[in-house]
Amino acid sequence: AMSVLSREYAEALFALALEKDATQEYMLCLDTLSECFKEYPEFYQLLASPALPFEDRRDAFLAVYESSLPEYVCSFVLLLCQKGRMSDFSDCVSDYRKLLMASKRITRAKVTSARELTEAEKARLINKLEKTTASTVQAEYFTDPAILGGVILEYDGRVMDGSLIHRLQEVKDVIGQ
Repeated sequence: AMSVLSREYAEALFALALEKDATQEYMLCLDTLSECFKEYPEFYQLLASPALPFEDRRDAFLAVYESSLPEYVCSFVLLLCQKGRMSDFSDCVSDYRKLLMASKRITRAKVTSARELTEAEKARLINKLEKTTASTVQAEYFTDPAILGGVILEYDGRVMDGSLIHRLQEVKDVIGQ
């Protein structure tokens, strides 16, 4: 579960990004940092280490990023460093992404069907979903022969199962009672 804290930090950074009209840019910066921390875990460990004085960690971070990252993104990471909260960094990034998506009113959907959908079918589905969610829908498509027919839709934490296998199971359940 994400901490309330990571959400508060993400909201603060997002508010600053809105001021600078740079919400998308900050997202890219955060993603770049995430990649860097994955690729150079020892650099991340150094920033997170309570054994090192904050000044040393700050200087190390700025030496690498001061020229390439916006000031607010730098101060955001340094705040996490200072508060001993680097472990919350990836949650902050996820929370920031949620805020960005909500601000754009983008709904991400996962669509699973027995066979690949035609462009026309995809368009109809997206159209229907956009009306339902009153937002722009970004869909990822997957095929799974096991579902026999129909589609399984996942969005906003909901699963709408319109697959044939689901219907068959419902019928079996009714018969079984």
